[in-house]
Amino acid sequence: MKFSILHSKVFVALRLFLRVLILLSAIAAPASTARAARDLPSESFLDKSDLFTDVVQTGRGNNADDVRGALNFRVRAFVDNGTGNTRDGEGIRNVDMIILDQNDREVQRRRENTAGYCAFGGGEPNCNTYVFADHNNRWPNGDPIRSGEEYTLRALVRTTDGRQATVERVVVIRLADRGNLVGEVVQTGRGDNADDVGGVLNFRVRAFIDNGSGNNRDGDGIRNVDMIILDPDDREVQRRRENTAGYCAFGGGEPNCNTYVFADHDDRWPNGDPVRHGEDYTLRAVITAKDGRRITINRTVTID
Repeated sequence: MKFSILHSKVFVALRLFLRVLILLSAIAAPASTARAARDLPSESFLDKSDLFTDVVQTGRGNNADDVRGALNFRVRAFVDNGTGNTRDGEGIRNVDMIILDQNDREVQRRRENTAGYCAFGGGEPNCNTYVFADHNNRWPNGDPIRSGEEYTLRALVRTTDGRQATVERVVVIRLADRGNLVGEVVQTGRGDNADDVGGVLNFRVRAFIDNGSGNNRDGDGIRNVDMIILDPDDREVQRRRENTAGYCAFGGGEPNCNTYVFADHDDRWPNGDPVRHGEDYTLRAVITAKDGRRITINRTVTID
């Protein structure tokens, strides 16, 4: 009898303990679930749809897959703020600009911390252009540029909230075609290009390598121009080397060449020889291109 009463009391106590345990579990579950939810990354962190990045430039003034003569690798990147007016660089910590050859070897790497993001610097507003001929057709790391082969342009984008994205573009790199080396005398007098020069001389030359676009700039592809003036006996009375356009016998050229007024120099040339009025002089320009080519142009004028 005593055993039955004791057994009954133990059973009741056990049932009561189990009910309390179940009740405590029910109370703790929501708190645990809430705590777990707080530990998860936010929805905006997991969703990368608001992180935007793309390659917006590859060449000089274009975004082609075939790059000739020069590379201008630029990327746009931002975290969309939802206003429809997000600026380039908004929400971005930095961008690593990387160029890889066909063997995945890095030939260039640069970290950009502010927009615009450019592989060779600049970007405010224009990226610096890497002209192959200006660097002996080699990459910044010294490797030769392999014309006609594919290179990967890669941008590793990091946001201020810790996200990361990579955008890539495969392009074919080609060295510039050897366009024609062009040179011409464009000025002889003050505001004219006549064969009869009276009182002053303003000898100016334009020179460039024709890129075939019809939009060549004076000085494109040119290393230097030697500006020479010869008297009727082929004796040099003036020589000047010009390293930048415009090319002028007496300096200047940005934008106007300096004019040599004979009367201001007692009718003598810079070497001291007298000016022989009424006789023919030769205006000569020896033009040297960056690729080593050289041409000479002559123009005969009469000094009145």
